[in-house]
Amino acid sequence: MRRGAAFFAAFAMLMFLFSSCNACENDGHAAKLILHPKTKELTLGLGASAVAHLAVEVQPSDAETDFTWKSSKPNVATVDEKGFVEALTVGSTQIIVTENNSGKKAICQLKIFSMPQSIELNKLSMELKAGRSYSLKAKFEPSMNIASPNKALTWASSDSKIVSVDGRGKITAVSKGKVTISATTVNGLVSSCEVTAK
Repeated sequence: MRRGAAFFAAFAMLMFLFSSCNACENDGHAAKLILHPKTKELTLGLGASAVAHLAVEVQPSDAETDFTWKSSKPNVATVDEKGFVEALTVGSTQIIVTENNSGKKAICQLKIFSMPQSIELNKLSMELKAGRSYSLKAKFEPSMNIASPNKALTWASSDSKIVSVDGRGKITAVSKGKVTISATTVNGLVSSCEVTAK
């Protein structure tokens, strides 16, 4: 009888702990915050692209929410109560959102670069055999102060069936012909290279 009573007592205690845990997990508070866009580091350029919007995904989705936004370096970038970020000067900062009911936080690393006044590709014309590739490089004045400036460009080919280009400026000759490869900065500057595929 004692063994049976002890078993039931232990079972009752486990059920109590289980129900208590469930109550904690479902207390209406946020369990997790996810910032969008999902990226390890958000980059902004001073000028035309100096404003961005961060959105918060809450899990569970029906949790009660009350957010506080802040920038770790408000002299570099500011953020308002709706997650709109404005770049003020070149540098790095963290944008931090806190859900006040649960204390959960999410952080976005922000890097701000200077906008170029001019851009020039390292080749203005070139020949490329079919099946071969080449990586075009862009030179900016002034420097954009970022590790991979080619990634801050929009690359395009006038005919990707002849020569294709990826998001980093790597071109590949597909078939014979002539195309124009263009690179455009976020503030609208353009440089191009005439490519003849043989």
